[in-house]
Amino acid sequence: MQHPNVRCGSHVLCAWVPAGARNCRYQTWKFINLCLVSTAAYLKTSMSELQIITTKLKALELNSPISNLSDDLLWFIFCSNSIMTQETEETLPVFRTLLRSSHVCERWRNLINSSSFLWSQVINLKFLLNAEWREQVMRRTGDALLCITAVGQTKISPGYQGMEGDVGSSGNQSIKFTPFLLQYWKRIRYLNISINLVSRSSWSPQVETTFEREIRTLLEQPARYLETFILNVPQLEDLNVGGGGVFANQAPALKTFFAPSVIVPLTTPWLSHIHDLSLSGELRIDRLLQALSSMPFLETLRNVKGWILSSQSSSPLPKVQLPSLRNIVIHTDRIHLRPYLDFFSHLSPFSKCSLELSISSQRGFHARSDSSYWESAAEIFCILPSFCGLSDLPVHSVQLTLKRSSNEFVGALALHMASHLKVEVSLTATSEEHRRAENILAGLIQTIQLHEVDHFTFIPSRGTRISLFALGILNRVPSTKVLKTSPHGIQCLTDLRLMEGSGNTSPIFFPALQTIELDSFPERTEVPSVKLFLFSRMAGEHRIQTLHVRMVSYHAPMSCREDNRVANIRNLCLEWFVQYTGLKVIFDLGSDAACDDGQVKKTEYAWEKGNIQLPAKVPLRCAHVDVDTRDPLSR
Repeated sequence: MQHPNVRCGSHVLCAWVPAGARNCRYQTWKFINLCLVSTAAYLKTSMSELQIITTKLKALELNSPISNLSDDLLWFIFCSNSIMTQETEETLPVFRTLLRSSHVCERWRNLINSSSFLWSQVINLKFLLNAEWREQVMRRTGDALLCITAVGQTKISPGYQGMEGDVGSSGNQSIKFTPFLLQYWKRIRYLNISINLVSRSSWSPQVETTFEREIRTLLEQPARYLETFILNVPQLEDLNVGGGGVFANQAPALKTFFAPSVIVPLTTPWLSHIHDLSLSGELRIDRLLQALSSMPFLETLRNVKGWILSSQSSSPLPKVQLPSLRNIVIHTDRIHLRPYLDFFSHLSPFSKCSLELSISSQRGFHARSDSSYWESAAEIFCILPSFCGLSDLPVHSVQLTLKRSSNEFVGALALHMASHLKVEVSLTATSEEHRRAENILAGLIQTIQLHEVDHFTFIPSRGTRISLFALGILNRVPSTKVLKTSPHGIQCLTDLRLMEGSGNTSPIFFPALQTIELDSFPERTEVPSVKLFLFSRMAGEHRIQTLHVRMVSYHAPMSCREDNRVANIRNLCLEWFVQYTGLKVIFDLGSDAACDDGQVKKTEYAWEKGNIQLPAKVPLRCAHVDVDTRDPLSR
């Protein structure tokens, strides 16, 4: 017999349920209902608390000084943080700053997203490799003039003409930068692209031709609003645009042009208002001087990949005065230096002009033995003091670099004066001709005032011995307080001191020296020289206060834990430091040992006890000092 609650057929509408089962189902429904009621009450309470917190936050926001700023002032602050020409661009890109600022609050987000100008100033292609995200940002720029940059690790692979980069968790993306630039070319105001051609030798002729054609097509476009053009492609050979001229001779607003691989004709119209210029290719000295006479606003002149040739005209060279010219950079590997002598002889820049000059005849080593080559080099260096205005200007910082191998000698001298004025010269010669190069550098030093030098950097390569040239410089910088060098540099100074005298008659270099900064921890073979140098200074009246050692090659990546950092330094042989009473030693682990937050720390050891003759057998007494070397904006 069927149960009365069950109907025959394919569907069961109701079934008989035992009393125990009905009670269990009832209890379940009751429990669920209780949970729902409790959850509703909890949500109601939470909403009330959230409303209270929101009210308090709004009150705090209204009381915050920055909340009282008008939209105009906020916009001005955002604009100040959107300048890509700042030195912090590679470590703290303004694109991220603007993006994070738009996430602070609704008011900031609305203000930033409604301003096409702000987004147009921060187009860093390294962070816009994702096509969808790039298109969204470009839409936010509206019709505003664009500032575009891609520097640092930007590179082009052989397989395509694009940029590679890491886009977080999205993996590697790429962008064909030339079509992208052509698409927005008419709106570009600032362009700074640095490209590294990866394995260009393995490129097929078709790929190489396509790449150069794309670059040439870009350079043939008129640039109505372009103010700054920087295209750095180190591996690219001299590129000739053609009859139409660079930018079709139409760049009325251009002030900066830096493209060492691009040849710019000296008759280009927009050169008349240029401020910063790099020249490439063959430059006849007479045509160069004539072109410079038509550039009254020129402030910086660079000639790195080109070369200056002699005049083919019998007419005398003109004298050119450029009162705005404050920076000159010239690198040459030419055998004939006479045209460069004519350049410095006939050009009159600003009274205080910074100069970077490198002379290296890599194309003909035999020419370095030519007397005319060395005579021209000597005359150029004799002109430099008056050319740069160094004769009556004291030097505050000197850097001396000496490199000598079996077949080559390189001597470099960097002088830093007040008002950011600097002169950097470098001279390369064969090992047989190193004395001629040293004599030329010594002649330059004799005309410069060094009595106020307080920072001296001495960087000799391994195997380099101190010469009379270096000795002449060391004797002329008695006021030096900070010496930056390497353990091998200390070894050279110790050998020189022993060579010049013995005992109490040994000369004391840098009598006012207070701090020594070593670029690495001494090797085992260099420790005796460093100990002897420190002993000679700490035992007399010319005591050193601080020894700063950069631990670049002696530490593995470590966390921020101080015990790990100290244990790593203790693993080195440091006991010999104890004998120098009162010496403070700072071990700088460098940026490679930075913490997760980017903070760089230093560990400081201060020895306050010790005996000069016999090292005191006491535990190392150390005090840890945290030094934050990050830019304030990155904290």
